[in-house]
Amino acid sequence: MRHDPNRPTDAKPDGGSDNPMGPQAWHRRRTVMVGVAAGAVGLATSLWMQRQTKAPSEGKLDLDLFWQQSWPSPSGGTVRLADFKNRPLIVNFWATWCAPCVRELPMLARFSAAEAQTPGSSWRVLGLAADQAPAVGQFLQHTPLPFPVAVGGLEALQWSREFGNLQGGLPFTAFLAGGALVATHVGEMDLAKLTSLTQSKR
Repeated sequence: MRHDPNRPTDAKPDGGSDNPMGPQAWHRRRTVMVGVAAGAVGLATSLWMQRQTKAPSEGKLDLDLFWQQSWPSPSGGTVRLADFKNRPLIVNFWATWCAPCVRELPMLARFSAAEAQTPGSSWRVLGLAADQAPAVGQFLQHTPLPFPVAVGGLEALQWSREFGNLQGGLPFTAFLAGGALVATHVGEMDLAKLTSLTQSKR
Protein backbone atom coordinates (compact mmCIF):
# COMPACT_ATOMS: atom_id res chain seq x y z
CA MET A 1 0.00 0.00 0.00
CA ARG A 2 1.28 3.39 -0.93
CA HIS A 3 1.97 5.67 2.07
CA ASP A 4 0.09 8.99 2.09
CA PRO A 5 2.33 11.59 3.84
CA ASN A 6 -0.70 13.82 4.58
CA ARG A 7 -2.50 11.18 6.63
CA PRO A 8 -1.75 10.99 10.41
CA THR A 9 0.20 7.86 11.27
CA ASP A 10 -2.30 6.88 14.00
CA ALA A 11 -5.32 7.09 11.69
CA LYS A 12 -6.94 3.93 10.46
CA PRO A 13 -7.08 3.31 6.71
CA ASP A 14 -10.85 3.90 6.73
CA GLY A 15 -10.41 7.36 8.25
CA GLY A 16 -11.37 6.25 11.80
CA SER A 17 -9.41 6.65 15.01
CA ASP A 18 -8.09 4.38 17.76
CA ASN A 19 -10.06 6.49 20.25
CA PRO A 20 -13.55 4.92 20.50
CA MET A 21 -15.03 8.22 21.80
CA GLY A 22 -15.56 11.31 19.73
CA PRO A 23 -14.21 14.71 20.80
CA GLN A 24 -17.44 15.75 22.51
CA ALA A 25 -17.73 12.53 24.53
CA TRP A 26 -14.10 12.75 25.58
CA HIS A 27 -14.56 16.38 26.65
CA ARG A 28 -17.62 15.46 28.77
CA ARG A 29 -15.74 12.60 30.43
CA ARG A 30 -12.70 14.81 31.11
CA THR A 31 -14.93 17.49 32.67
CA VAL A 32 -16.53 14.94 34.99
CA MET A 33 -13.12 13.54 36.03
CA VAL A 34 -11.78 17.02 36.78
CA GLY A 35 -14.90 17.83 38.81
CA VAL A 36 -14.59 14.65 40.89
CA ALA A 37 -10.90 15.33 41.55
CA ALA A 38 -11.60 18.92 42.56
CA GLY A 39 -14.34 17.78 44.90
CA ALA A 40 -12.04 15.27 46.56
CA VAL A 41 -9.37 17.92 47.05
CA GLY A 42 -11.95 20.32 48.46
CA LEU A 43 -13.24 17.73 50.92
CA ALA A 44 -9.74 16.85 52.08
CA THR A 45 -8.90 20.52 52.54
CA SER A 46 -12.11 21.10 54.49
CA LEU A 47 -11.41 18.17 56.82
CA TRP A 48 -7.83 19.37 57.37
CA MET A 49 -9.05 22.86 58.24
CA GLN A 50 -11.58 21.43 60.70
CA ARG A 51 -8.80 19.56 62.49
CA GLN A 52 -6.68 22.70 62.63
CA THR A 53 -9.35 25.11 63.80
CA LYS A 54 -11.74 22.98 65.86
CA ALA A 55 -12.16 24.51 69.30
CA PRO A 56 -11.75 22.17 72.26
CA SER A 57 -14.99 20.96 73.77
CA GLU A 58 -16.07 22.47 77.05
CA GLY A 59 -14.31 20.83 79.97
CA LYS A 60 -11.81 19.04 77.73
CA LEU A 61 -8.81 20.21 79.77
CA ASP A 62 -8.36 17.73 82.60
CA LEU A 63 -6.20 19.55 85.14
CA ASP A 64 -6.42 16.69 87.60
CA LEU A 65 -4.75 14.51 84.98
CA PHE A 66 -2.22 17.24 84.19
CA TRP A 67 -1.07 17.45 87.81
CA GLN A 68 -0.46 13.70 87.75
CA GLN A 69 2.04 13.95 84.89
CA SER A 70 5.78 13.52 85.23
CA TRP A 71 8.53 13.91 82.65
CA PRO A 72 12.27 13.27 82.60
CA SER A 73 14.66 16.10 83.27
CA PRO A 74 17.70 16.56 81.00
CA SER A 75 19.95 15.61 83.95
CA GLY A 76 18.30 12.21 84.24
CA GLY A 77 15.90 12.88 87.11
CA THR A 78 12.12 13.17 87.05
CA VAL A 79 10.00 16.33 87.16
CA ARG A 80 6.64 15.68 88.88
CA LEU A 81 3.97 18.31 88.37
CA ALA A 82 2.35 17.42 91.68
CA ASP A 83 5.34 19.10 93.33
CA PHE A 84 4.27 22.45 91.81
CA LYS A 85 0.56 22.36 92.52
CA ASN A 86 0.46 24.37 95.75
CA ARG A 87 2.05 27.53 94.31
CA PRO A 88 1.33 29.73 91.28
CA LEU A 89 3.03 28.13 88.29
CA ILE A 90 4.10 29.33 84.85
CA VAL A 91 4.46 26.47 82.36
CA ASN A 92 6.49 27.61 79.38
CA PHE A 93 6.29 25.30 76.36
CA TRP A 94 9.42 25.73 74.27
CA ALA A 95 11.99 23.99 72.06
CA THR A 96 15.66 24.44 71.26
CA TRP A 97 14.88 24.83 67.54
CA CYS A 98 12.37 27.66 68.21
CA ALA A 99 14.14 31.03 67.88
CA PRO A 100 11.46 33.07 69.75
CA CYS A 101 11.59 30.50 72.56
CA VAL A 102 15.34 30.86 72.90
CA ARG A 103 15.06 34.67 72.90
CA GLU A 104 12.40 34.52 75.62
CA LEU A 105 14.24 32.19 78.02
CA PRO A 106 16.70 34.76 79.49
CA MET A 107 13.76 36.99 80.43
CA LEU A 108 12.01 34.06 82.10
CA ALA A 109 15.25 33.25 83.91
CA ARG A 110 15.49 36.79 85.32
CA PHE A 111 11.83 36.70 86.33
CA SER A 112 12.23 33.33 88.04
CA ALA A 113 15.29 34.50 89.96
CA ALA A 114 13.47 37.63 91.13
CA GLU A 115 10.40 35.65 92.19
CA ALA A 116 12.56 33.31 94.24
CA GLN A 117 13.48 36.33 96.37
CA THR A 118 9.83 37.37 96.79
CA PRO A 119 8.23 36.28 100.07
CA GLY A 120 4.81 34.74 100.10
CA SER A 121 2.97 33.27 97.14
CA SER A 122 5.62 33.81 94.44
CA TRP A 123 5.40 32.33 90.95
CA ARG A 124 7.45 29.34 89.97
CA VAL A 125 8.53 28.66 86.39
CA LEU A 126 8.66 25.28 84.67
CA GLY A 127 10.14 24.90 81.19
CA LEU A 128 8.39 22.06 79.37
CA ALA A 129 10.42 21.28 76.25
CA ALA A 130 8.68 19.94 73.15
CA ASP A 131 12.02 18.51 72.15
CA GLN A 132 14.42 15.61 72.59
CA ALA A 133 16.52 15.10 75.72
CA PRO A 134 19.95 15.24 74.00
CA ALA A 135 19.15 18.56 72.33
CA VAL A 136 17.79 20.06 75.55
CA GLY A 137 20.74 18.80 77.59
CA GLN A 138 23.23 20.26 75.16
CA PHE A 139 21.38 23.58 75.11
CA LEU A 140 21.37 23.83 78.91
CA GLN A 141 25.09 23.20 79.05
CA HIS A 142 25.61 26.46 77.17
CA THR A 143 22.57 28.32 78.56
CA PRO A 144 21.84 27.23 82.16
CA LEU A 145 18.40 28.12 83.50
CA PRO A 146 17.53 28.74 87.15
CA PHE A 147 14.16 26.98 86.93
CA PRO A 148 13.29 23.29 86.41
CA VAL A 149 13.16 21.95 82.86
CA ALA A 150 11.30 18.82 81.79
CA VAL A 151 11.50 17.05 78.43
CA GLY A 152 8.00 16.39 77.16
CA GLY A 153 8.61 15.72 73.45
CA LEU A 154 5.47 15.51 71.31
CA GLU A 155 3.40 14.98 74.46
CA ALA A 156 4.28 18.53 75.51
CA LEU A 157 2.79 19.88 72.27
CA GLN A 158 -0.36 17.87 72.87
CA TRP A 159 -0.72 19.32 76.36
CA SER A 160 -0.25 22.83 74.97
CA ARG A 161 -3.23 22.17 72.68
CA GLU A 162 -5.24 21.01 75.68
CA PHE A 163 -4.51 24.40 77.22
CA GLY A 164 -5.91 26.14 74.12
CA ASN A 165 -2.87 26.37 71.83
CA LEU A 166 -4.83 24.88 68.93
CA GLN A 167 -2.21 25.58 66.26
CA GLY A 168 0.62 24.18 68.38
CA GLY A 169 2.74 27.32 68.05
CA LEU A 170 5.76 27.96 70.26
CA PRO A 171 6.51 29.51 72.63
CA PHE A 172 3.27 29.01 74.52
CA THR A 173 2.83 29.87 78.20
CA ALA A 174 0.15 28.73 80.64
CA PHE A 175 -0.43 30.38 84.02
CA LEU A 176 -1.89 28.27 86.82
CA ALA A 177 -2.85 29.49 90.28
CA GLY A 178 -4.84 27.77 92.97
CA GLY A 179 -4.63 24.59 90.92
CA ALA A 180 -6.58 26.21 88.05
CA LEU A 181 -5.71 27.66 84.67
CA VAL A 182 -5.96 31.46 84.93
CA ALA A 183 -4.31 32.72 81.72
CA THR A 184 -2.42 31.69 78.59
CA HIS A 185 -0.19 33.50 76.13
CA VAL A 186 0.79 32.47 72.59
CA GLY A 187 4.10 33.74 71.27
CA GLU A 188 7.11 35.50 72.71
CA MET A 189 6.58 37.71 75.76
CA ASP A 190 8.53 40.64 77.11
CA LEU A 191 9.01 41.32 80.81
CA ALA A 192 6.28 43.96 80.90
CA LYS A 193 3.69 41.53 79.55
CA LEU A 194 4.79 38.77 81.91
CA THR A 195 4.72 41.09 84.91
CA SER A 196 1.25 42.32 83.98
CA LEU A 197 -0.13 38.81 83.70
CA THR A 198 1.40 37.53 86.92
CA GLN A 199 0.44 40.57 89.02
CA SER A 200 -3.18 40.37 87.90
CA LYS A 201 -3.41 36.63 88.47
CA ARG A 202 -1.38 36.17 91.63
